[in-house]
Amino acid sequence: GEIIKKLEKVDSMSLGLEHFFRELGEIYEIALTNSNHTTQSVLKYAELYAELLINGHAIELLDGDAGNMSGTWLSAICNEVIKRFPKLQVFVISILGLQSSGKSTLLNALFASKFAVSVGRCTRGLFMRLVFLEKKLCEELKVDAILIIDTEGLGAPEKVNDPEADRKDRLLATFAMGVSNLTLINIFGEYMRDLTEILQIAIIAMARLEKAQMAPDIFIVQHLTEKDTSKTASSIDQFCEALQKALEVTDKKDIEMGIANSKCLNNLNDRIQKGELLKQFHPFKNGA
Repeated sequence: GEIIKKLEKVDSMSLGLEHFFRELGEIYEIALTNSNHTTQSVLKYAELYAELLINGHAIELLDGDAGNMSGTWLSAICNEVIKRFPKLQVFVISILGLQSSGKSTLLNALFASKFAVSVGRCTRGLFMRLVFLEKKLCEELKVDAILIIDTEGLGAPEKVNDPEADRKDRLLATFAMGVSNLTLINIFGEYMRDLTEILQIAIIAMARLEKAQMAPDIFIVQHLTEKDTSKTASSIDQFCEALQKALEVTDKKDIEMGIANSKCLNNLNDRIQKGELLKQFHPFKNGA
């Protein structure tokens, strides 16, 4: 109990770039409602932040403390990016996993990005980073850039006393999967029970959104620490079975659950059945 109180005190005293980003967003939204001369310079904030995003800096997509996002502020930044690149085609990749499973490390290794990495809780909410591709890759993949979304670790011990912790985890998972073309599920070892429950809820939540036309796809990345392959194989089977059950619930269009659009999950269902959902490799967290 004493340790948790100390951690909460440290959390309340910490100050990061994301806090300034939030304040600038608030100032920007106030300036929009006030058209006098002094606010014109404030309206350039979105253009300046768009420049940061284009140059590869990470910006906060979802507030990890309040659990909300500034739609007006983020829309303004994205509109400035579109002004620079009117025909920009983007592929969105997000990552989900329990705390300290190496999510940021994996993204840094895959995309040469610089998301914060440390033991414990270092990412709060959701952060996005824009990675532009070389011309040859653009032609091959039919996209100009990849938008990478790094997420806060689910099931964080620091949130054990927070009655809203489970709801926040589900919100994060649903949001991350909902805005992505592909979600990487990062698993360290063979333990994935907690993650399975969260993903089941996220899948059902997305199927409720009839007009959103989401088509989420999942790729599981497992860092193998267990030499007994039968153990890892059984855990993956259980994981896929759990996702399959969630998909079956959406397919039945349960009126009580408000299922409206199960077709958006067909691609995910096909990949589970074909066994194309998983990539296993040995851990690289320590530079191996």
